[in-house]
Amino acid sequence: PVDLSRRRAYWTGKKLRWTGKTGGNNYVKLLKDWHINKEVLRVVLTNTPFNDLYVIDGFTSGFKDGNVDDWVCELKLVAWRSYKPKVLATKEVADKVRIRTTTARTNPAGKIGVGSSVILNGRVYADSYGNGGGMTFTNRQMVVTLVAPGRSMPYNVGPAAGQYTGWVRAQ
Repeated sequence: PVDLSRRRAYWTGKKLRWTGKTGGNNYVKLLKDWHINKEVLRVVLTNTPFNDLYVIDGFTSGFKDGNVDDWVCELKLVAWRSYKPKVLATKEVADKVRIRTTTARTNPAGKIGVGSSVILNGRVYADSYGNGGGMTFTNRQMVVTLVAPGRSMPYNVGPAAGQYTGWVRAQ
């Protein structure tokens, strides 16, 4: 038989014609080579549906009962199955990176802007013009939530982003 998908021809009895005194020895040598090299053999029995792949697991040859006319070869065949490894997709593992849990600074160091953390000491006002004086705080940690440049009280502060306590100026 010929494997047409691989264009690989298999050995057949017609291809193994050795004549003369060394003909039988060449057959034995060929079988030994296949056994040693773990060659995959396709065994086909003509006029039957038997057609399968095997590897020679054991091979012995010699004379039967010391008689030089009876040459015996014993083959132990084991069914061969493809054992190609299953290739699995791998995930890229990212390097461990320290992720900052606070928001990134939007302003350079020393500049006050939205998200800046400030210490509040003094009075807060109801609007950015300084109208409506409110509570007075001492050493209170606050966050700048809004900025109104050019006003008398340009910074709105609160205990957290999005929360409003009042308007103040920088000192």
